[in-house]
Amino acid sequence: MPIDAIGQSSLAYLNEWLDAQSLAPSTYKTYRAAITNHLIPFFKEHEYQLHEIQLDTLTKLLKFLQAKKLSPKYCWNIMNTLRACLHFAYASHRIERMPSFPKKGQFKLCAPDPQWVDEATQLAIISNIPKEHHPIFMWMKMHYRRPCEAISLFKNDWDGDQGYWLVQRSISDRKLVNRTKDGQRYIAVMDPDFEPYWPKYRTLEEKRSPFFFTCRTSRSKGKRYTDSILNPLWNAACEKVGVTIAMYPGTRHSSVTQFLVEKGGSLDEAQELTQHSNKSTLKRHYAAARIERMRKAMMRGKIIPFGDQTGTDGAGNP
Repeated sequence: MPIDAIGQSSLAYLNEWLDAQSLAPSTYKTYRAAITNHLIPFFKEHEYQLHEIQLDTLTKLLKFLQAKKLSPKYCWNIMNTLRACLHFAYASHRIERMPSFPKKGQFKLCAPDPQWVDEATQLAIISNIPKEHHPIFMWMKMHYRRPCEAISLFKNDWDGDQGYWLVQRSISDRKLVNRTKDGQRYIAVMDPDFEPYWPKYRTLEEKRSPFFFTCRTSRSKGKRYTDSILNPLWNAACEKVGVTIAMYPGTRHSSVTQFLVEKGGSLDEAQELTQHSNKSTLKRHYAAARIERMRKAMMRGKIIPFGDQTGTDGAGNP
């Protein structure tokens, strides 16, 4: 049966579109929530055929979402779910052209404050994690990779001749998937300082496991780590150190920002290490580096006053 309306039969179209996609489990879950909780209620209240969905319709939808006090980022994600649906309809010749969407400024999006810790703090956090778990945390720190990529790393991803890991899997909605978050394959060249942290497999099940990092108390197949194991370890260590930062920004984001701020690395070098597809992503996520460099630049040429804040004359005399 042809589906040509997003009013009453839009409910069928939205669901049929979603079920026709090949998506990672977490992406499917996100789209399903947007459709069930927000798009279907809107189109039940406002019946439109596909070709009737235009900028004024989408502006009305945005106001509908904002009236529900949803965050700007969530409104943006819901609208992008509908954008993907309409693009599929356009490619399927259900509509003659894609409608214009509200401009980004109408969403009132604000870039999140950069979250990172310096290397001394990062190492203090990891040192407060039980030693048997250090390998996976140090691998994330040293190689600028995501927690989900560390969890899903296989032993046969290691190329001993070339000295690197091929990162090609991830975890999506707690399931192992044979693709990374963005579908790319990455090379993680081994940091020589990682050698002391090479994992040791204590039980027979760990030795037989395909996973590079294993946890002997894990209930998952192959004794692989899970977020429910790693996050409590990280959060408990943060509490001991007296800082509050989630594991992802505390490892990957912090390591890259340290590279830019503390080690004097360039954006080009950071892009090579992280293998971001474009530099603008780095600029957005690691804006703290620019702030620190601006602060240092501001101090260049400043005249150092006699004495210091402790009341000495600069030579250590009171």
